[in-house]
Amino acid sequence: IKVAPSNIDLLVSFGRAARTANGGQDTAESLAALRKALVLAPNNIEALWYVGGAEAAAGDKDAALTLWRRALKTLPDNSPDRAEFETRIKTLEAAKP
Repeated sequence: IKVAPSNIDLLVSFGRAARTANGGQDTAESLAALRKALVLAPNNIEALWYVGGAEAAAGDKDAALTLWRRALKTLPDNSPDRAEFETRIKTLEAAKP
């Protein structure tokens, strides 16, 4: 990442590797890499998924919903990922006060 800080694939791969090394839980480093990936590629599905999840876990439901809705706009109707995003969005919307 230090050699190619604008390489989206490396940022996302680093985020995935850091999360895996931490037992499947995000770390500050994994989220920082994924957030940077979103700056460079705002519609990266994996980054939208995990950063949205981190926002939801931190209590920022609006930020999570914004990210997950952006993902839905970019996913084709027949994408297998679409249903999971829709479910998470509905769950989070129902939990909003």
